[in-house]
Amino acid sequence: ENVVISALKKADLSSSILMRLYEIEGSEVKTSVRYLDDQINFNEVNLLEEDIDKILKQTLQGGPYAIKTIRFSLDRNPGK
Repeated sequence: ENVVISALKKADLSSSILMRLYEIEGSEVKTSVRYLDDQINFNEVNLLEEDIDKILKQTLQGGPYAIKTIRFSLDRNPGK
């Protein structure tokens, strides 16, 4: 794909993981996101780690040279 990970870190205020990605070829992008070989559900967040959209997504969409930051959790058993 034409998407590169530029940062990966633990969120400051939760146990979630943040991933920053950007498009490198100047074209539209629509792709699933995988982490440790699993497709993940994620929220888009801004640079302050605030939700842009509270709806969980499975597909990342962006325009040419777009920079996106997403948040996801590895907790497979929430509430336990």
